[in-house]
Amino acid sequence: MRTQPEIDAQIKWLKENRDKVRSHDRFGGDNRAKIDADIAVLEGKLDADDVYDLVYRTREWTEEKGESANGTVDWLEGNEDMSPKESWEPLVEA
Repeated sequence: MRTQPEIDAQIKWLKENRDKVRSHDRFGGDNRAKIDADIAVLEGKLDADDVYDLVYRTREWTEEKGESANGTVDWLEGNEDMSPKESWEPLVEA
Protein backbone atom coordinates (compact mmCIF):
# COMPACT_ATOMS: atom_id res chain seq x y z
CA MET A 1 0.00 0.00 0.00
CA ARG A 2 1.11 3.53 -0.70
CA THR A 3 1.22 6.30 1.86
CA GLN A 4 -1.10 9.27 1.69
CA PRO A 5 1.79 11.67 0.94
CA GLU A 6 2.80 9.45 -2.01
CA ILE A 7 -0.78 9.42 -3.29
CA ASP A 8 -1.18 13.17 -2.80
CA ALA A 9 2.02 13.82 -4.75
CA GLN A 10 0.71 11.72 -7.64
CA ILE A 11 -2.63 13.53 -7.69
CA LYS A 12 -0.92 16.91 -7.59
CA TRP A 13 1.43 16.05 -10.46
CA LEU A 14 -1.36 14.58 -12.61
CA LYS A 15 -3.61 17.59 -12.10
CA GLU A 16 -0.79 20.05 -12.81
CA ASN A 17 0.36 18.23 -15.94
CA ARG A 18 -2.89 16.84 -17.37
CA ASP A 19 -3.18 19.50 -20.05
CA LYS A 20 0.53 19.27 -20.89
CA VAL A 21 0.28 15.60 -21.81
CA ARG A 22 -0.26 14.85 -25.48
CA SER A 23 -4.06 14.86 -25.82
CA HIS A 24 -4.37 11.58 -27.76
CA ASP A 25 -2.23 8.52 -28.23
CA ARG A 26 -1.23 7.25 -31.67
CA PHE A 27 -4.37 5.11 -31.82
CA GLY A 28 -6.70 8.00 -31.05
CA GLY A 29 -7.17 7.15 -27.37
CA ASP A 30 -7.92 10.10 -25.12
CA ASN A 31 -4.90 10.44 -22.82
CA ARG A 32 -6.53 13.12 -20.72
CA ALA A 33 -9.56 10.93 -20.04
CA LYS A 34 -7.15 8.22 -18.92
CA ILE A 35 -5.46 10.68 -16.57
CA ASP A 36 -8.87 11.67 -15.18
CA ALA A 37 -9.54 7.98 -14.52
CA ASP A 38 -6.17 7.64 -12.76
CA ILE A 39 -6.99 10.64 -10.58
CA ALA A 40 -10.40 9.17 -9.69
CA VAL A 41 -8.69 5.97 -8.54
CA LEU A 42 -6.08 7.89 -6.54
CA GLU A 43 -8.79 9.99 -4.88
CA GLY A 44 -10.56 6.80 -3.78
CA LYS A 45 -13.59 7.33 -6.01
CA LEU A 46 -13.00 4.08 -7.95
CA ASP A 47 -11.54 0.67 -7.22
CA ALA A 48 -10.78 -2.33 -9.44
CA ASP A 49 -14.39 -3.54 -9.33
CA ASP A 50 -15.67 -0.14 -10.41
CA VAL A 51 -13.19 -0.04 -13.28
CA TYR A 52 -14.28 -3.50 -14.41
CA ASP A 53 -17.93 -2.45 -14.36
CA LEU A 54 -17.24 0.73 -16.35
CA VAL A 55 -15.32 -1.15 -19.02
CA TYR A 56 -17.16 -4.47 -19.33
CA ARG A 57 -20.61 -4.11 -17.82
CA THR A 58 -21.78 -0.61 -18.72
CA ARG A 59 -19.24 -0.08 -21.51
CA GLU A 60 -18.89 3.58 -20.48
CA TRP A 61 -15.11 3.33 -20.70
CA THR A 62 -12.74 2.02 -23.34
CA GLU A 63 -10.45 -0.87 -22.47
CA GLU A 64 -7.48 1.50 -22.74
CA LYS A 65 -8.97 3.83 -20.13
CA GLY A 66 -9.63 0.83 -17.92
CA GLU A 67 -6.06 -0.43 -18.36
CA SER A 68 -4.69 2.92 -17.24
CA ALA A 69 -6.97 2.99 -14.18
CA ASN A 70 -6.10 -0.61 -13.33
CA GLY A 71 -2.41 0.24 -13.53
CA THR A 72 -3.07 2.92 -10.95
CA VAL A 73 -4.98 0.45 -8.76
CA ASP A 74 -2.01 -1.92 -9.01
CA TRP A 75 0.40 0.87 -8.04
CA LEU A 76 -1.78 1.82 -5.06
CA GLU A 77 -1.82 -1.78 -3.87
CA GLY A 78 1.95 -2.11 -4.25
CA ASN A 79 1.73 -4.54 -7.17
CA GLU A 80 3.25 -2.10 -9.66
CA ASP A 81 6.48 -0.17 -9.25
CA MET A 82 5.88 2.41 -11.97
CA SER A 83 3.80 5.26 -10.60
CA PRO A 84 1.13 7.06 -12.63
CA LYS A 85 3.49 10.05 -12.83
CA GLU A 86 6.28 7.90 -14.22
CA SER A 87 3.99 6.42 -16.85
CA TRP A 88 2.71 9.81 -18.03
CA GLU A 89 5.87 11.87 -17.68
CA PRO A 90 7.33 10.88 -21.09
CA LEU A 91 4.20 12.24 -22.81
CA VAL A 92 4.42 15.74 -21.35
CA GLU A 93 4.91 18.22 -24.17
CA ALA A 94 7.02 21.29 -23.55
